[in-house]
Amino acid sequence: MAAKVDPEELKMWQILYPCYINANRTIQEGRRLPKEKACVNPSLQEIKEICDFLKVPCVLEPTKVYSRNTLLSGRARVLIKKDGKPVNPDIPSKNHLMRKLGELIPRLQEKRAAEEASKKSGGKKKKKK
Repeated sequence: MAAKVDPEELKMWQILYPCYINANRTIQEGRRLPKEKACVNPSLQEIKEICDFLKVPCVLEPTKVYSRNTLLSGRARVLIKKDGKPVNPDIPSKNHLMRKLGELIPRLQEKRAAEEASKKSGGKKKKKK
C-alpha cells in the first residue's frame, strides 16, 4: 500500500501473523487453517504480495512479535471491511483471506523457485556437438 495510513485507523484493521497459515505449525502454536488449506513457511513479503494482488490493503509490521512464540517476528495488518462492507467482494472475512493466502502463496513460492533455477542455469541451454 503506497499511501500512509492514519495510526488510529490502522488500529481497526485485522491482524494476520504468518503462523496463522503455516502448515508446519500446530493449532496450539497458532495455526488457524486445516493443514490441507495452509501453506509451508509463508513470509511477510509473500503475504503482502498476495494481498496486493487481491486488492486488499495491507501494512507490514516487521518488528511486532507473536505472543505465543516471541521468536516469530512480523505481522501484517489488513483491511477486510470498510464501513461494514468488504473492500474486495471476493474476500468477505479474515478466514476467506487466510484460505486465499494458503492457496496462492504456494504458487508464488513455486514461481520464485523456478526463477531461481533459471538464474542459476544462466538461462542458456548448451548446444550439443
